[in-house]
Amino acid sequence: MFFHHVWPYMDYMADQLRQKQAPANIMKYLQEKEGFKNKPLKKTVQNNVGRNDPCPCGSGKKFKHCCGR
Repeated sequence: MFFHHVWPYMDYMADQLRQKQAPANIMKYLQEKEGFKNKPLKKTVQNNVGRNDPCPCGSGKKFKHCCGR
């Protein structure tokens, strides 16, 4: 199902690349056409996570050996 959702965009990009269009221009066009907005990323690491606590990313590793590096 992933390709069903992405296929029109990939097809458009392939056509544009065949016409020697720059990938940055293609992405800019798609963003304007579809109204895509860059959403701010959520902060994944909480301030109250201790070095020896499990990492909040869910890896099962200690924070100091995972995202706390």
